[in-house]
Amino acid sequence: MAGVENNFKPRPYQEKILEQTLELLKQGKNPIIELDCGMGKRLLTLWLSEKLKTKFRIILILNSSASLQETSRFMREHWKKQDEIGILSSRVSSNYREYLLKEKKLLISLPQTLANTIKKTGEFLPHDHNWLIIINEIDQIIRRVSGKTFLKQPYPIILSSSLDLRIIGMSGTLRDEHYVLDDEQLKIRKDLDSLRRVIPNSEILFMDEFLEDTKPFISHTIIRQVFIEDLWTQKVAKIIETEIQAVKQDAKEYGIPIGKGPFGLLPQDFYPRSEEEELLLNKLSRLYLIRKYLYAMPAKDVLRHLYSVIEKKKISDLWKDLPHYRHKTKSLELLLKESEFSVILCSYLSTVEEVKSFLSSKGWKIEVITGKTLKRDEKLKQIRSESGKHAVILSNVGERDIDIPEADSLVIYDSVNTVKTVYQKLKRSRGGNAFILTYSSTSEEDKVIRILQKIKERYKWSVIFEKEIYLDF
Repeated sequence: MAGVENNFKPRPYQEKILEQTLELLKQGKNPIIELDCGMGKRLLTLWLSEKLKTKFRIILILNSSASLQETSRFMREHWKKQDEIGILSSRVSSNYREYLLKEKKLLISLPQTLANTIKKTGEFLPHDHNWLIIINEIDQIIRRVSGKTFLKQPYPIILSSSLDLRIIGMSGTLRDEHYVLDDEQLKIRKDLDSLRRVIPNSEILFMDEFLEDTKPFISHTIIRQVFIEDLWTQKVAKIIETEIQAVKQDAKEYGIPIGKGPFGLLPQDFYPRSEEEELLLNKLSRLYLIRKYLYAMPAKDVLRHLYSVIEKKKISDLWKDLPHYRHKTKSLELLLKESEFSVILCSYLSTVEEVKSFLSSKGWKIEVITGKTLKRDEKLKQIRSESGKHAVILSNVGERDIDIPEADSLVIYDSVNTVKTVYQKLKRSRGGNAFILTYSSTSEEDKVIRILQKIKERYKWSVIFEKEIYLDF
């Protein structure tokens, strides 16, 4: 790209995306770019910003503090004139933020900080400039479950400008759906349909359009679903399912609609309920949540939660066979015996601690990154330099914006119910072996099979499925 000076040269597919994006902007369109994990969205942001800074004042919106820090550092390292960049931080005064809006070519911000600045300055953006907003992971502006207002806060404020605001959206995937309550019904709507509603004149650049050019640069993820036989888990799952069916029957007698949406419920916030109805629906929601815990937490934590909704006499005998380590945890020693460097993704901190305890007892070097971890970059640098058999365990918050291509194996300990999120987790290691743990003969088995089938259909350029593994302890 002529006129863009930095230390990187665009790959052929990146050249095409840059050219098409610039052309769409000339036509008055707002481009939304789908580019798979690890294919250079941050570099595209750098090149586009450098190319467009003479025509627009640019605001780059990141959706997490970790991403803000890492992207700010990257942009400052590679931007031709560092004094053109400003960081809209909640730590600086509103007067200084207003100054940055008026003086800097490129502003980098979290969405809430930008919205707060808009509120305090009393106007959207200074009217003497053309403004371009680049939204990273633009799919995240959509709420997973919503009423007619499906935008996450504070995006209604950010996108409500009366100015001729131009937008570039970027995302690793634009292929998911969300639930919308519309005219008393819970409907499934594609993320893209909602994005088109709030971003006028949008034009989508799909990953499929660049597949031939991206092939040399894609590292395939080899997926193996692991079915784990665990009688204790199956027994608890059966108790929970029995309770769920009993509550559903009671709800039916009250005439409460039970849908097929999240947790099998219509969103409670939109319907007035009697006290009895609220108690039933709260219990049902709680049971669904505990069922999720069953497949993801240490056994003792599961039972503590279960005591809050089920009579103790019904589950007292479960303590007798309480496993010290879950079978999923024990499976790691077998699955990763050939791996030198492994990444293990867990949803809950208590599970992180259990996995760390088990693998440390087997002689592994273990590092942990959670939302509480300070100086993540230094920690990652240390982890990457380790030799011998070692692993890093990441919590849900800890894994955000972390890529570890050096790992030869990745494990998803428990799967969420969103296809996009599971796929993004799979790509943390940017290829190599990926194991998805599943308790067989439970509702988790059905869920994971369904999610993996959708991943296979939506991201076939990036994943290879191999034969399932069956373990019985």
